[in-house]
Amino acid sequence: MHDVLIVGGGAAGSVLANRLSADPATSVLVLEAGPDLAPGTEPFAVSDSYYRAVYHDALFWPHLSARLRDGEAATQPYMRAKLIGGGSSVNAMMAIRGLPDDYAEWTAMGVKGWSWADVLPFYRRLEWDPEFEGPDHGADGPIPIRRARREDWPPVVAAAARA
Repeated sequence: MHDVLIVGGGAAGSVLANRLSADPATSVLVLEAGPDLAPGTEPFAVSDSYYRAVYHDALFWPHLSARLRDGEAATQPYMRAKLIGGGSSVNAMMAIRGLPDDYAEWTAMGVKGWSWADVLPFYRRLEWDPEFEGPDHGADGPIPIRRARREDWPPVVAAAARA
């Protein structure tokens, strides 16, 4: 018997399970239909820093589609990952923050609690960034931040940077 059942081991389900299970009195069961790939056993398409996993059908639920607008007859493919980590495991695992000016625009529009000063502590708590120090980067969070070295870029990325 469990206190909480979480269906799906994607990013949201995994974070929720981690936070709920931090209380030793709470029993959490996570159900995931896809594989749980142990660290170091991921196929190259998943562990690679570039967006290659999207081309591997075995990592996605087959035959899903969705209408983009109400009343629209045609459907579009709706790709949903089927493995621990969900879409985060197949979307190149990129960490991209908004810029301080993005948050300033939200604040100017009246959004409360989402200024750069409000969100920065959460980024810092989340990150382990060994390449950058200082007040804008985390040093001991659970998510390592690394940057692909220029010499490791695939040709298409190098060409885009040159352009």
